[in-house]
Order: sequence, then structure tokens, then C-alpha cells
Amino acid sequence: MYATLEENIATLDYQVPKPWNEETKIQAIYTGSDDLPQKTSNTVNPTITAPETSETEFTVADTTATAGSEVTITVTTKNLDNGKVVLKVNGKTVKAADGKLYAKVTGDTTTFTYIVPKTYKAGDYDIKAVYTSGATKLESDNKLTVE
Repeated sequence: MYATLEENIATLDYQVPKPWNEETKIQAIYTGSDDLPQKTSNTVNPTITAPETSETEFTVADTTATAGSEVTITVTTKNLDNGKVVLKVNGKTVKAADGKLYAKVTGDTTTFTYIVPKTYKAGDYDIKAVYTSGATKLESDNKLTVE
């Protein structure tokens, strides 16, 4: 491997192999020039930092409302870009803001506005969110509590 040397600083972009660990040893060797002789650095152990994982999270929040009221139902879609979310309350699909039967995922949360039917009595109703993207399908269930 060769590094670029500018202003007495050697720079090297290198993809670290998985087997590297704190026991790995690194040493730099300057091969020399007409003006400067060859130089060898001390041997050092690298500090290996694992990259942050981008774990996905898909959950639908439980919600409390009264019959006839408008409520926002939030679906967490962390690290799930480019998919679609379908939301159902008590088995019926909730339309997205654009009138479609699904919402496109564009960030860490997807929200739906739902008008609780006036006919709903006090109690719990099922909320189900389904995420799809290609062959990936995730589901999350929670409750809408009507007071």
C-alpha cells in the first residue's frame, strides 16, 4: 500500500478487513528519496471502532381518543426508507393524507390522521400497521382506546 504524502503528513484511505482487532500492528515506512533516507515508524496498535448499526424499528403507537374526534396515529419507521405503510383500525384501512390506501415512508415516522367514528363505544380497538418494501414485510399491532 502506498500513502499520499503532503506537507509531512501521509494519508491513506483503506477499508479495514474484519479480522483486524486491537492486536493488529501497523507500521509506516518511508521509502526515501534523493534528499531523504528511508525512515520507519514505531509499531502501533490501531483503535478499532465499529460503525453504528442501523437497526430498523417498526412500531405503531397506542392512541387514546374520544368517539367523533380526530387523532394522529404515529408509526415509527426508523431506517426503513422507500417502503409503504398500510394502517388499519378495527380492520378498516385508514387513508393517508394524499387519499391513498398507503403512505410512503420518507423518514423515521409516518403519521395518519384518523377520525374516530361517532358510533365507537368506550373500549379498545385494534390498530395494525404493515410495512412492505419488495420482499420485506413487517407488522406491528397496538390499541386505540376510546374513552
